[in-house]
Amino acid sequence: AVGFESNTKNRLVSLFGQASLSYEGWANLEFSAANDWDSRLNIDNNSYFYPAVSASLLLTDAIPALGESKILSYAKLRGSWSKSANVNLLTYALEPTFSQSGGFPFGNLGGFGADNFVTNPLIQPEKVNSKEIGIELGFMKNRFNLDVTYFTQKNTDQILDVQQSAAAGPTLYRTNTADFKNYGVEIDLNLTPLVKIGTGRLNFGFNATYNDNKIISLFPGINELSIGGTNLFTQIAASSPDAFNYAIVGKPAFVFKLSDYARDAQGRVIVDRITG
Repeated sequence: AVGFESNTKNRLVSLFGQASLSYEGWANLEFSAANDWDSRLNIDNNSYFYPAVSASLLLTDAIPALGESKILSYAKLRGSWSKSANVNLLTYALEPTFSQSGGFPFGNLGGFGADNFVTNPLIQPEKVNSKEIGIELGFMKNRFNLDVTYFTQKNTDQILDVQQSAAAGPTLYRTNTADFKNYGVEIDLNLTPLVKIGTGRLNFGFNATYNDNKIISLFPGINELSIGGTNLFTQIAASSPDAFNYAIVGKPAFVFKLSDYARDAQGRVIVDRITG
């Protein structure tokens, strides 16, 4: 029997505050803020702050003439802005690590070899900046309800591994690499009821969402970055097609790049007459 043991320890300390303001129930404003200290980051760079604010305005209460309408029964405007952060690192990720290797340095003698990646010692948390604005409308005593929301989200300092020359030692450099944005519109329509049949009722709900995203930038000097996929060396040895997940500037986050056998006009795989 073989036994294994590992021990890790990290610490996260957080402060959080929140304040809410309301005027006669139809105007509402809320603030929140947090600050984290994370031991997984460099001790000189382990504090990060992220705030948020949201507001809503109930127009049918704020403007009496709207509330008295026989058609419009409810109208609400809302908006929010928030910033959040995340440390996408394992414990002790800033330190160079070594692992046991079979047959190293020779025979059955146990030895350790340097692992294949190194982390930027000044790496920062991943950040998400979100904005949202929406309107909620109710018609005919709230029988018809429409909710429309526009949202945009910008992700910065995303942590990815950058490939580097083996001449530098480790071939992977873990650092803040990618920035991308995400945006879209969501529409929610409800008819309650759509049809009444005696004591029964038939409701109708419709939801439509449009969402798009695009990578804005990567590590300086590169426009595309492989972030995972089939093992390249295995594929080369097997002489078969491969598939990799890529981050490419100007493309959605993320896309696949595929390779396949060379084929003739009939779609048949081309085979070298000499090597097979």
